[in-house]
Amino acid sequence: MNRFFPFNFADGSAIARAFIGLIILSAPVLAQGTERADLLGTVRDSNGAAIAGAKLTATNVATNVSSSATSDENGNYAFRFLPAGRYQITAEMSGFATITITDIVLQVNINATVPIILKPGAVTETITITADGNRIDTTDATVKHSVTSEQVRGLPVFTSTLGRTVLDQLAFLVPGVHPTSTFGSDIRGEQISINGSRPSSVSFNFEGGDNNDHEFSRAASPLPNPDALQEFTVVTNSYKADLGRSSGGVINAQAKSGTNRYHGNVRYFLINEALNARSFFDPAVPRRRLNTFGGNIGGPVVLPRLFKGKDRTHFFFDYEGTRSRRDNLFNRDLISNGERTGDFSNLPAAQQPIDPLTRQPFPGGIIPASRISLVAREYLDRYIPRPNNGERNFSVLLPTEDYNNQFTTRIDHKMSASDSLSATYFYTRSSTIQSSTTNLPVGSTQDGLRENHNFIFRQTHIFSARTVNQFTGNLTRYNDEFRFRSPGADGVHPRDIGITGVNPQTNNFLGVPTVTISGTGVQISTGGGTSSFKTSWQFKDDLSHTRGNHALKFGGEARGFIFNKYLGNNNGSFNFSSANAFGTRNSIADFLLGIPNSFGQNTGNILYPRQKAYYFYGMDDWQPAPNLTINLGLRYELVPTLKDELDQLNVFRPGQRSQRLPQAPVGVLFVGDPDPILGTVPRGGYPTDKNNFAPRLGIAYSPKLQLGWLRRLLGDGRGAVRIGWGVFYDQTYGFSFTQYSFTQPFSVSQTLAANQINAAGGHFANPFGSLPNPWPLDLSERIFTGTPTLQPFDPSFRTAYTYQYNLTIQRELPWSLLLELAYIGNNSFKLNRERELNIATVGPGATVGNVQARRIFPHLGSIPSQESSGRARYDSFQARLTRRFKTGLFFDGSYVFAKGLDNGSNPQVSQLVLTDPFRWARSSNDRTHNFVVSYTYDLPSPRRSRALERILGGWRIGGVTQFRSGLPMDISQLGDTTLTGRVIGGRGNPDLVGPFAKLDPRNYQTIVVNGAPQSGNFFFDPNAFQVVTIADFTQARAGTLGRNVFDGPGLNSWSASILKRMRLAETHEIEFRSDISNLFNHAQFGVPGLIAGTATFGKVPFAAPGRNIQMSLRYTF
Repeated sequence: MNRFFPFNFADGSAIARAFIGLIILSAPVLAQGTERADLLGTVRDSNGAAIAGAKLTATNVATNVSSSATSDENGNYAFRFLPAGRYQITAEMSGFATITITDIVLQVNINATVPIILKPGAVTETITITADGNRIDTTDATVKHSVTSEQVRGLPVFTSTLGRTVLDQLAFLVPGVHPTSTFGSDIRGEQISINGSRPSSVSFNFEGGDNNDHEFSRAASPLPNPDALQEFTVVTNSYKADLGRSSGGVINAQAKSGTNRYHGNVRYFLINEALNARSFFDPAVPRRRLNTFGGNIGGPVVLPRLFKGKDRTHFFFDYEGTRSRRDNLFNRDLISNGERTGDFSNLPAAQQPIDPLTRQPFPGGIIPASRISLVAREYLDRYIPRPNNGERNFSVLLPTEDYNNQFTTRIDHKMSASDSLSATYFYTRSSTIQSSTTNLPVGSTQDGLRENHNFIFRQTHIFSARTVNQFTGNLTRYNDEFRFRSPGADGVHPRDIGITGVNPQTNNFLGVPTVTISGTGVQISTGGGTSSFKTSWQFKDDLSHTRGNHALKFGGEARGFIFNKYLGNNNGSFNFSSANAFGTRNSIADFLLGIPNSFGQNTGNILYPRQKAYYFYGMDDWQPAPNLTINLGLRYELVPTLKDELDQLNVFRPGQRSQRLPQAPVGVLFVGDPDPILGTVPRGGYPTDKNNFAPRLGIAYSPKLQLGWLRRLLGDGRGAVRIGWGVFYDQTYGFSFTQYSFTQPFSVSQTLAANQINAAGGHFANPFGSLPNPWPLDLSERIFTGTPTLQPFDPSFRTAYTYQYNLTIQRELPWSLLLELAYIGNNSFKLNRERELNIATVGPGATVGNVQARRIFPHLGSIPSQESSGRARYDSFQARLTRRFKTGLFFDGSYVFAKGLDNGSNPQVSQLVLTDPFRWARSSNDRTHNFVVSYTYDLPSPRRSRALERILGGWRIGGVTQFRSGLPMDISQLGDTTLTGRVIGGRGNPDLVGPFAKLDPRNYQTIVVNGAPQSGNFFFDPNAFQVVTIADFTQARAGTLGRNVFDGPGLNSWSASILKRMRLAETHEIEFRSDISNLFNHAQFGVPGLIAGTATFGKVPFAAPGRNIQMSLRYTF
């Protein structure tokens, strides 16, 4: 039994027992995961001749765990699947001095190349060399970037309401990675675009294991806090054949491990409004109190008198908790005091409401009090507050509370010289009681509970110096529970406020019906909620073999996804809109008179999707010359469609009658029905795509030129040219399948349009009028009501794929600098998107209000079909200049100039209001300019005086600066003036009638729009746009404004950190630190209102938080 819902789902204990049992049986012959990397190179003498038979040892400096290798006949050596960390290599050969190369940094998924030159001498003679930490990459053409714990230590990382995570901040340090929301991403990476990709095309791994929510294509769990991570890597383009699943990019994180010495920390972070500045629209500094605390410890496992784990067995444990109490600004334009009484006389005569009975204006623009609906009065008095900030604005700070706990545990054990084990467990639990900033009544909350378990098991087996096998086993379980709570509206039966014609489906979520008044901020919500329990598992095995100049690698992988979800019912939902052909031309007046534009009601449902997927690959890194590597690979992905355990799925086949459910409307078929296209309706709705072969090609070349401008460009072995190309298949957006369960007869969602309500004499108190009211419904009877909406897949639906390509030039520069210049692009095909199949014919008598009656299939409602007709293209120039930590200075700066185009930026149009989703235009994820630089500097410490050194030494400053173009704004209007009903959501295009003029939203100003004064903080002049109006079908048309033409607010962000370290003893240290976000308290504005003709059009309603200061104290040992 769960916290929010009276249902008991089967738990995952059986799955967990089976998973652990399989791991135990598999452990002796299997190996570990892909969060590791390879250490490669060639052994030569001082004349450049290859040396065969040299003995090499790579030692992890922290754990003292060593691996051995021998150079082959070409002098090549390779250490495969080493954990990320700091290493040293020792090379021995008879007749040559022993060479030790230190300070080699190996990063997650990024191979390192270390050439070794042996000099004549005795083996007992040792020469020690420090590795260059900024070497070019000559091993492959993959575009990838790693952010290490050392970088994170010096950069400002802020605790959020649910703890600290790298996904909401540090991922955007990587070139080509940008947020698809105005200010950033959330802790699950739902707003991350990699090189123009859809956010749903990014794959998330933890310790090489699958960490994806297969329904919403986001991270299943937030990654551990930065103190628990060794580093994380973002692979952005042309990755090798051993990576796949998603066509956008891969983000992988690795947890810290224990070492031979006990080490750890205790830490505390504080954010308090006393140190903060207010946001632009906040009347005062809002309450924001975050307390984050935790600690970690790692070292060898020691059992007194039983076991000593030094050099063999190490552990690491980290805990972090966050407690947050904050205020959020509720800032909405509601209903003015005059409008509450029916007085619209302040509007120009042409905009005053008309009497729906006479179709003439109300005298003086005033609705008689006797005409105002009693139900509307109840809503006004109970749930809609009066303005407290100007004519119609209501503003108040509301409290929110968040609680978060997370644990990270890792064990590493070296069983023998040939076998090692590693296991990681990550757990997080977050609960939120969040005051809604959009829903009424004031004080409504959105209560959420999330719980995640990640378990990753790894084993490595070395068959020989040339052959290594690796295995990853992964189990992830994640639960989400969510519920709206509306004080004064929950638990109230509709009849208690005069609504006699609405019968709630159940009493589980009892409340008054939801009310939305278009063009205002009025949105009264009750009912609903979800509870989901998801489990994913993964087994992956890889075999690596080196043969001469060929590094071969083969592998296979199986993944599974198990999902149980409960969707709560609502209590009915009314919408009032100025587009209602039977209303007053004014949405507020329609509300007062009780004339709904639509009414809907749904039952909720329980769904049980399942899926398995299989991946296979083979690859060869061929090195025909010491300075040339060619990466060849082929990957095959077999991903059968999601299937519901109860087969809750339908398809659309015009003219066909279902044999399984004969009572279904004509054209709706179900699993097992004869299908004129596919033979039999498959359980997934469409056939599995079995043609997903993905070739990969990469070339990495480091020319050794002696003369000319090319030598100056690429240097003598200090530059590299890399070319990558490949085919990458995407994961079909899981929610495109799970939404099947929202359709009849599995979940009945009945909608009455304005013309149906009007014809039946319906109104606010009883929208059904003379129509039969079937609610509440018995879903076991497989009922069909009204005009059912379908959400089918096209029978020819296929897996989307992307061509990725890049040309990258790397060049080592003086002062430990590394310059990268790159062209990076991709071209995507068969992207899934929605298209309306049941459009309306346009002819005499056609109006906005009778779309349903004019549909091609009038007995059915909207049919947004998922089809593989999406296209996208992305081209970019990317420049990066980096300096790794050296002599106290580090920086990493990048600039990306990019262009993204598509004919649909989201798998579901209904999730994003698009004026014309099928027009080839700028992608909704497009940001033209992106400049990001991160930097840290250790201030010089005086050496002459120990006292001064303690005071003035140990200071470090750091920061992150971001300048980004704004995301495109998709401006629309209420009502589909094409009269076709082809745009899901019923929005249309306005006309562009003048030059687009940006305004400064810091200035509160009054603008006359269509003859009426409007006041607010405008981002643009609304007079550049004009709402399209039509008198009859002969004037039906779309507006002249295209899709995503103008940019919204950009990002200008500065954050900084300053810290002081004080050494208490040789291995003990105290650190005082201050991190500052929005350093200059710059106003970062949100997206303005984008619906032309409404009171909020062009106005900015919110801004990012003002300057926040985070104080922290850390003890490290």
